[in-house]
Amino acid sequence: MEQITRSFERLQIRPKDRLILWAKSEFNRKALAQSLSAGLLLYVLEAILAVSFGALVFGGPLAGFLPLAIALVLIGDAILVLTVSLMSSYPGSIAVEQDTPAVILVVAVAGLVAGLQALVRPDELFATVLVLVLGTTLLAGLAFMLVGLFRLGGLVRFLPYPVMGGFLAGTGWLLATGGVGVMQDLSLGLSIFESGRLLSWVPGAVAGVLMAFLVRRWPSPLTLLLSFAAVLALFYGVTVVFQVPIERLYAGGWLLGPFPDSVGWRFPFSASLLSQVRWGAVLGALPQALPAILIGMISMLLNASSMELVIKKDLNIDREMVTAGIGNLLAGLGGGLIGYHAISLTSLNHTMTKGKRLPGLVVAGLLLLTVLFGTALLSFVPRILLGALLIYIGVELLYEWVVEVWAKFPRVDALIVMIILVTIGLTNFLWGILVGTILTVLLFVVSYSRVNLVRYTLTGTTYHSRFYRQLEHTRLLERFGDQILIFKLEGFIFFGTANDLYEQVHQRIRQPGKIPVRYVILDFEMVSGMDSTGLLSFSKMLQFTQDRNVALIFSGLKGRALKQFENGGFGAHIDGLHLFSQLDRAVEWCEDRILLAHGFALDEPAVPLAERLAAALMAADTASLMGYLERTEVAAGELLMRQDDPPDDVYLIESGRITVTMELGGGDAVRLLTMGAGSVVGQEELYLGTSRTASAVAETASTVYRLSAGALHRMETDAPALAIALHHFMARALTERLAAIHRTLRSLSR
Repeated sequence: MEQITRSFERLQIRPKDRLILWAKSEFNRKALAQSLSAGLLLYVLEAILAVSFGALVFGGPLAGFLPLAIALVLIGDAILVLTVSLMSSYPGSIAVEQDTPAVILVVAVAGLVAGLQALVRPDELFATVLVLVLGTTLLAGLAFMLVGLFRLGGLVRFLPYPVMGGFLAGTGWLLATGGVGVMQDLSLGLSIFESGRLLSWVPGAVAGVLMAFLVRRWPSPLTLLLSFAAVLALFYGVTVVFQVPIERLYAGGWLLGPFPDSVGWRFPFSASLLSQVRWGAVLGALPQALPAILIGMISMLLNASSMELVIKKDLNIDREMVTAGIGNLLAGLGGGLIGYHAISLTSLNHTMTKGKRLPGLVVAGLLLLTVLFGTALLSFVPRILLGALLIYIGVELLYEWVVEVWAKFPRVDALIVMIILVTIGLTNFLWGILVGTILTVLLFVVSYSRVNLVRYTLTGTTYHSRFYRQLEHTRLLERFGDQILIFKLEGFIFFGTANDLYEQVHQRIRQPGKIPVRYVILDFEMVSGMDSTGLLSFSKMLQFTQDRNVALIFSGLKGRALKQFENGGFGAHIDGLHLFSQLDRAVEWCEDRILLAHGFALDEPAVPLAERLAAALMAADTASLMGYLERTEVAAGELLMRQDDPPDDVYLIESGRITVTMELGGGDAVRLLTMGAGSVVGQEELYLGTSRTASAVAETASTVYRLSAGALHRMETDAPALAIALHHFMARALTERLAAIHRTLRSLSR
């Protein structure tokens, strides 16, 4: 509730002090002239579009109610335009009742009318259809608003592009065929090709296709407006030349009218109208109408994204969704169809006025005046003009989502568009949605199956644990490191990717090369989630490794994925399966097993530090070095160095293990290195003079020798040869660690 309140607060109209600034910027002489010109031009386009969609939805058997229907549509459009103009984050946003949802409503209305026409009176049929249409608008407004309030607009964008293209291509086909139907209310059967009827729709179809060509050749709303004017002038020019009286045009259905003078706007949800509604029929037709909401939502998001390119500014998409939602709720109460921001009209306003709010207010006012005083003029609008407009929009969508997609997109994507288009053309939008949903799932499965679950494939030769071992141990592990096979996984695991992983493991174990694989490590640290179907492949993998006497090791499992494996029977008690929290610890365990198999003890024999230094430094006065060192016994878990402390000393390990860890945010820590006898801890910061970058703690009871910074300085003054030998020793230790890191990086970059 708090989130909804904050969202409404963000949508409030500008405060009073900003209203004065807005009035000054909008009502100066130059801006006012631009806004009025833009508003008049936008009004003409807006009115023609709204009337066309109204005629499309309320055609056929409902044509007798067309005057009332158009009045309702125009009032709803005026409310929508006004709401978006006032509340949009971009002042120049212009909304309009949209073609894509309207054409889906046509299908739903046609089904309702076919099942109800013979059973009810015409006024009852109209009331039922009107409630279905306006109920869809209200539901769309609610859906838009909730998506915006809860910031879910981004979820709709996960719909695959080819599927979305198929829906829009299907919309184009229905609009084109609907445009033919608007011209003299022809039914789209073979009868439209009878010689007596060709004249009633072929000129409009040619005009619509020609409009699409001209607008693509000269992409501007002015081109479209001039095309409208040309069609209108040509129509009435022909009637004048052949002296066709207006009464004959009315009688032949060539004009939208005649409209009775007494018909005007009425509140669509009055008690008298609602009493005539057949509610069962509304509920039965609602499933066919609901896709208009989903398609409208997708189109709204596409339009908003395209508007950002036009105005070269980022929009708050969620706010625009809420704005469109409120606009549809209010427009639905007034009688309007589903509508939202229009790219072309907003672009025109942006070009003419640089994005003023006043043109939108002018459009809303003129639409209102049209209903109040200009309904009679609408009766003279030729149906051929409305049909041509609908065919133009349909051809534009078909060209964009069929021709251009076929030329630019992979054939698989283009084929999906064609399948959905043909499905919608042969059946209806519901079947198109079903086929689109199935194709979405198949597209996801096929596309994701191509993604390799394995980010890196490593072996124990190139990837070592962070336990710093003596040279003899290291050489053995490099020789037999291929016994360890490491798969670092990434992404989401489901049946397809898990099975591909099983095939990779199967192939590597069956064809190991010179050194047989004895340990397979699967690291799940970068895995985002797992489908339960993937467990089958891991069960097969465990069975296969058990049969081959290969240890299967899981590392990095946590959260829901760990719980899924445990519920699936993958516990620590299973023979041949081992679980570790980190990849580093898993590799160390495998290395220990290899060393033990070759007769090496994991803990080095106790050798006095002086003997180790004598062998390493090759200096005669090594014994004097011990005078600079302080011997210390540390218990397991005792801290030697703390992260961020000053670098006051360095430690030489005589026995035991010291682990260096880096503390991360949230209290977590990662092991950087574990060192045993003969190793040096802390020389990096001592040389650089920086604070400790990590902490050092005794993993086991250990004996260490501390060399303070002051003692090292005295050694450099009193025994420079000894100091140089010690520096060489510590530099060699650093170089060996760096070489191990380089080997790992090389393996990761392959």
